[in-house]
Amino acid sequence: MDSVSIFFILDGPKLQAQAVLLAASLRYFNKDRYKLLAYVPKSGVTDLARITRRAMRACNVEIVPFSVPKIDGRPAFESHYPHGNKILAAALPRACKISVFLDSDIFCCAPLDFESLVKPGEMCAVVSDYLTGAFSIERWDAGYRFFGHETPEQRVKMLRGRRLLSPP
Repeated sequence: MDSVSIFFILDGPKLQAQAVLLAASLRYFNKDRYKLLAYVPKSGVTDLARITRRAMRACNVEIVPFSVPKIDGRPAFESHYPHGNKILAAALPRACKISVFLDSDIFCCAPLDFESLVKPGEMCAVVSDYLTGAFSIERWDAGYRFFGHETPEQRVKMLRGRRLLSPP
C-alpha cells in the first residue's frame, strides 16, 4: 500500500493542459515519492489528446476512468457543474494511507511532505474562494442528501465583495 496518493481531475481540453503541468511539476520536485492518479469520467476517456496520454505516461500518472452515477436517468452532476467530478473522484477508494486532492490548475514549485502534515484519521482542507450560485443553501442541502448526510450546522464564513456567504 502506498503511503500517499495525489489525485486530480483530467477532463476537457483546458484541464488536460493544466493537468500535464501539474503532473510534470509534481514529478520534478517529488520524483516517484507519491503515486499520481488522474481521474477522468468514462465518457471523456476517448477525448483525451494523444499528447496528454503520452505526458501522463512519461510522468508515471495512472489514468483512472470513473462512472458518473445517474439519478432519474440523468447524470448526477451536469457537465456545467465543475465540482461534481471532484466530489465523485474523492469518494472513490484508493490503496493508500493518505489521499490528497489537488486542483488541476496548481503548479508544484517545491518538494511536498504530506506524511508529516496529515496524521491518521485526520482531514485537511482549504476553503474554496470560487464563488458561484452553487453556494445557495438549497444546493448544499441537495448535495449532502445525495451522499446520505444532513447539512452540518457549522459554517465557514466567507466575505468577498459585499456579500457574506456561508457554505457548509
